[in-house]
Amino acid sequence: MAALKAARKAAVLMLSAVENQGQLHTALQAGLGALGQVAEPTLKLAYQPVSAADKIDIEKMLIQYGRAKQERFAKNAQVDPDSLEQQQQQIDHILDQVNKNLAQVKVNQELTTVQKQVLAKIDLVADPVLLSAYQLVTDRERAVAEQKITAVSQSKRADFWAIEHVDQQSLKQQLEQLADVLRTGQSLMQQAKVRYQFDAAVKQSLADMQSVAQPSIASEYRLARANQKVDAKQTLLLAAKEKVDYFAKLDGVDQSSLMIQKELLADIVQRYSALVDQVKTVHDLHVLLNKAVQDVNHIKHPQQNWQDQAVNKDEIQTASQDVTATGENRMQDFGQIIGVDPTALSQQQQVVSRAVQDGLVAINLAKLIAN
Repeated sequence: MAALKAARKAAVLMLSAVENQGQLHTALQAGLGALGQVAEPTLKLAYQPVSAADKIDIEKMLIQYGRAKQERFAKNAQVDPDSLEQQQQQIDHILDQVNKNLAQVKVNQELTTVQKQVLAKIDLVADPVLLSAYQLVTDRERAVAEQKITAVSQSKRADFWAIEHVDQQSLKQQLEQLADVLRTGQSLMQQAKVRYQFDAAVKQSLADMQSVAQPSIASEYRLARANQKVDAKQTLLLAAKEKVDYFAKLDGVDQSSLMIQKELLADIVQRYSALVDQVKTVHDLHVLLNKAVQDVNHIKHPQQNWQDQAVNKDEIQTASQDVTATGENRMQDFGQIIGVDPTALSQQQQVVSRAVQDGLVAINLAKLIAN
């Protein structure tokens, strides 16, 4: 009996000196081991009465054991407060029953049984759950997040492809950047173990995707700048001026006709300059300018004074026929003169013939109607 009490007292002393959970567990195991090594008393010893001091010592030891576990729970900053409160209350309830249970103990054997039962109940109290942010990420959560960022990436890719007149090089670059962002996000998500890390990785991935700028529009379809419109007007004005200068240098140009053509060109410049101000894109500006220059080029030459106009083939042919017919008529007239001297007739007919030939040569060499 004395050995059992000594082992129990030693266990209580060791438990009283502990400072943390690990020491408590070690001391408890040592105490229980020492108690287990004490030779079992005879049946009469097992049923010997337990003193009040023994009950107080056991009660202190059990309360200390329970409080140590509660302290360990409370020190975890990542624990869920509601779950912590529930687990603390479970231990409080167990400890509240200790005094009541010990009050019913009469003999040593019952005391040992109560001690073991209380320790077992405290050990069975599970650790409180962690805050959601510190819980492990589930496979389902990973799958859902993966689908989300992939869908966002695909949607943005589709938006890029749908841009009208997109610059192909810019499109390629932005699609590659989007793919890099997706791969980086997937990698960060795979590395994250707990929810707060995982949620941060998902959030960062989505933000990075949103930051990928749209590809550029092809240069031809970008908005026409003010200086580009000014340049287009200057180009049109220069084309019209060159046309006017060309008309003015034409030989024998009719001034009234020249003035009419100048007015037509001025109207083209004025009309298209107003349209230039209304165009939106560089492409539309180029199309409009090309149309304006074509209209300038289609303005016909002003008329020339009739004597300064160029001779055409029909006019040359008509003039040649007139000269030939006149020469033939003249020679016929000479032949019909009564009593004409044959020698004089032949001479005069030769003179007419040479005149016709000279005339035909001159007509064929003529460039202008006056000639």
